Amino acid sequence: MWKGCEVFETPTGWKYFGNLMDAGRIYLCGEESFGTGSDHIREKDGVWAMLAWLQILAEKKLSVEDIVKQHWQRYGRNVFTRYDYENVDASGANLLMTFLEAQMSAFVGRELTANNVSYKVSGSDNCVPGIVGNRPCRVRCRILL
Repeated sequence: MWKGCEVFETPTGWKYFGNLMDAGRIYLCGEESFGTGSDHIREKDGVWAMLAWLQILAEKKLSVEDIVKQHWQRYGRNVFTRYDYENVDASGANLLMTFLEAQMSAFVGRELTANNVSYKVSGSDNCVPGIVGNRPCRVRCRILL
């Protein structure tokens, strides 16, 4: 829950958003590839996002830069890195995932520093929380700071 709204985290793919919209569970969605949509326009390629930004700009009467900086100050910045490996032998990929999963829990509580900025690792996981009863695992290795 965030500000009284139910929040879902799904694997990548608009099919998960569509299922939640069909069930009446979400009204706004987005993914790491910057697709954004809503249940009244099932469109992810920018029209809805552009209309939403125009509404925000009209209401706030600030520049996009100022709005984004205010957002970062209030909620922090989200840094995302994704590595896709294609045409990889399944046994090698499974071996890598097993190794990463074994290492991840050792990071929790550690402080990592890069470019004179320190980050504390608050958690790690390799599963996506359940969506209508399912819990896909081994879809990612995630370190939370």
